[in-house]
Amino acid sequence: MSYYEKLISETYNQDYDDELNSREIINNLNIEMQNLKKQIICLCEKLTDIRVRESKKICLELQKTLSQLGILNSKLEIKFKKKLNFDCNGQDEIEFFISTNIGEDLKPLAKFISGGEISRIMLAIKSIFVQFDNNSTLVFDEIDTGIGGKTAHCVAEKLKKISYDSPIICITHLAQIAAVADQHFLVQKYFDADITKIKISLLDKNQRLNELARMLSGKDITENILKTARELLF
Repeated sequence: MSYYEKLISETYNQDYDDELNSREIINNLNIEMQNLKKQIICLCEKLTDIRVRESKKICLELQKTLSQLGILNSKLEIKFKKKLNFDCNGQDEIEFFISTNIGEDLKPLAKFISGGEISRIMLAIKSIFVQFDNNSTLVFDEIDTGIGGKTAHCVAEKLKKISYDSPIICITHLAQIAAVADQHFLVQKYFDADITKIKISLLDKNQRLNELARMLSGKDITENILKTARELLF
């Protein structure tokens, strides 16, 4: 055998050995991957069991909180659907279902229409989960729709409690809710040369008092109204 023939033969044998080794490595990796996949699926199933168990407690707590916020006779259910593949959150698709009236079917929370109720529902949810997620700014609009008196005070207390962990922006027409804010902004709409414009003003201490009094009276601001506003604010 010539030198070149020998070199070609050695190169071929080495390539063949390398291919066999590569196939063995790939086969071992596939086996390891399948074993890891089985372990992950097992962990996902355990996570699902925990979620299903805890979801019942969460629904009961939400119903209690919603009742305090003026949404009586609510029913909630958290439904689970297994995804085809798992990810960092497990293998569950989770969806909240809710009914806020007696005799009304449960429907997905994502398709809920009432602005005021959805704000209070989200407030109830956030009041429970705020200890686990305090990195986001929350915006509540129309949260005061259809409420007053004791319910308004309860909503205000929930908002104040949550604000210790998460910043809140709340658009409200109720003095009881506005009074618990750390800062107040007055939003005004006006027309300038047939163009609608919005003006937002940060209120100082006296302006806050006067605005709360205006929200309470609706018209004339009397000394008694100012006294009530002062008691709410300070």
